[in-house]
Amino acid sequence: MATQRISNGPLAKIKGNRRILEGMTALKVPTPEEVHTAYEHGEAAVQSLVTGLVGVIRALEDQLAKNSRNSSKPPASDGLRKPSPKSLRQSSGKSSGGQPGHAPYHLEAVPTPQYTTVHRVTTCQSCQADLTDVPVSTCESGRCLTYRS
Repeated sequence: MATQRISNGPLAKIKGNRRILEGMTALKVPTPEEVHTAYEHGEAAVQSLVTGLVGVIRALEDQLAKNSRNSSKPPASDGLRKPSPKSLRQSSGKSSGGQPGHAPYHLEAVPTPQYTTVHRVTTCQSCQADLTDVPVSTCESGRCLTYRS
C-alpha cells in the first residue's frame, strides 16, 4: 500500500476543512494495482483489504473526535471548533436577588449627620498656586449616608 497524506486525499475534500486534517498522521491507501491484485486473488483478499480500510477510517474518526477535553491535546489545538464550556454548578431554583423574608439592608440619607469632615483646597488645580491664605468663596456639601437595617 502507498503512504499518502490525508490532506491530499479524497477525505480532505469530503470534510471540507483541510486545517483539521493536515495535522493527522499519514495513512496507507492501496494503489489501483493492489486493489486489482486483491480482486484477482478472490473474495477473501478483497474482504481483507476492505477490513483494513475500515480500520483506517475508524482511526481517523477517532483522531477527529479528539479535543483538549477528552485527550492530552493542548487547548490551542482545538482551533475554531472549541467545545462549549460546561459548568458543574446546578440551579438552586431560587430567583436572583433578595429572597422573600430577607431584611432589607441599605444606605439612607440622614438629615443630621453624626460628624462632619471639611476638605480644604490648598492648591489650584490649573496652576498649582498656594490657596491656604485665600478666603473661601463657595461651600458645597456632599452626601451623608448611614447604614440602616
